[in-house]
Amino acid sequence: MKRLIAILLVFVLLFAGCTSEKKEAQGPKAPETANDGIVMKSEHCTVTKAMFDYIFFFNFYNTYGTVTEYHNLDLNLTFVEQLYDKDVTWQEHLTELAVENAKTDILLAEEAIEEGFVYEDLEKEIDKNIETWKSTAAKLNMPFEEYMVAYYGENATESVLRNGLEIQLYATAYGEELERRYKESLTEEDYDGYYEKNQMSIEIVDILMYSIPINYNGVINTEKRDSLLNCKTEEEFKAWVANEITENNKTKDNPRSESELAEYIAEETTPVMSYYTEGGAFSEWAFAPEREIGDTHYTEQNTGMYDIYMLLKKPYPQEKYMNNICQILLTNQTYATEEDAKAKADEILEEFKAQGGTREAFEALAEEYNEDKYCFHENIATDFFPEETMNSWANDSVRAVGDTLIEKSAYGYHIIYFAGKGLQRWKAEAKVNMTDSYMDSKVEQLAKLYEESFTYNESYADQLPNMVSPNAANIISSYQ
Repeated sequence: MKRLIAILLVFVLLFAGCTSEKKEAQGPKAPETANDGIVMKSEHCTVTKAMFDYIFFFNFYNTYGTVTEYHNLDLNLTFVEQLYDKDVTWQEHLTELAVENAKTDILLAEEAIEEGFVYEDLEKEIDKNIETWKSTAAKLNMPFEEYMVAYYGENATESVLRNGLEIQLYATAYGEELERRYKESLTEEDYDGYYEKNQMSIEIVDILMYSIPINYNGVINTEKRDSLLNCKTEEEFKAWVANEITENNKTKDNPRSESELAEYIAEETTPVMSYYTEGGAFSEWAFAPEREIGDTHYTEQNTGMYDIYMLLKKPYPQEKYMNNICQILLTNQTYATEEDAKAKADEILEEFKAQGGTREAFEALAEEYNEDKYCFHENIATDFFPEETMNSWANDSVRAVGDTLIEKSAYGYHIIYFAGKGLQRWKAEAKVNMTDSYMDSKVEQLAKLYEESFTYNESYADQLPNMVSPNAANIISSYQ
């Protein structure tokens, strides 16, 4: 993915002001509401036109990368004249995101204020984000005020952004607290119940798969297809594929070398995992109750190929344990040179060891130096890190609690602490899905609870900017 690091380093930001009259000093302070119209309002929170413009652009920048490239988005054209999906324009898509995100944060902030929720690091996090913006503007040789207007609309000012950060960071912190409480409440019975209801989406099968042309030299290739289908064991299937690849290689104008051939055969004969897809011809075959190990099957693809399968393992949940890690990230934007960042990483690691080498010591140092939003990462995926060397390290079977690593990536230097095993993969995924469902339900409940005090002026949606500024477009293009 092409990432706009300088733009997107700022953690998820959103919008205008919030005041806590009933619970004094528990949440955001009263904002200096811009005199440019109110788009959204609840009892304690307000989103102005300037901040709604900001939310709109933020969602675009947060999306920019592979998603926009997939949709062939042209920065020099308006969002209105470019489709996001089928009959939905980019303007409609970004507007919908802005409305949804703004409303969700207002509802969470309202509930947090009513509960008396305290976010002690609010001011510190606001200052950190503002300073990151200012640093980015300086690196682009732009005055901060010009940078804000270029990226977030003609009415974007520091005071508007500070008001926005107050409510968004406060709402986000409260949302994370709700998630934490919910996760801690989960029991084995909850996981078992989730498994029972979602068994088909949880379980996977192990298969071998090889593709051959349907039409071979003008003849339908049923002989080779049936020959592979008649293999009875995993070893027979692999041997057939290896022989087929070897024979085909002999007829090529530029045949693979011996080592390249061996590597390719290994790739084509490595078992793969597959989830269930409702209505899919392969899935309906592979997950059928009567299916047995060693059964074979084929499907015809529009690409002119037979895909031929052998079942190696019947449906099962992924029981491999995930990893927990702590991380301190030192970014390229903060340190003058790569050498400076590496030297600082070495210094932090030595300080960590001197303080006892515990997780508590690592997290304390993260409070001071970490440029990632979070230090602790729970149940990480096998490809969590941006560099394969880091993923290999984290997933090595010899890894033990307390192991550390310093590794460089395109973002800077990562200091990694191995915090132990997490949940089994299926449980980790279930935990995420159950938590997401809980939060969706919570927001729906809050929408009903605060329905009378919440207002949204839909007319402002028609007044949103419809493209990025020329300055922003030029800078974005320079990152590609």
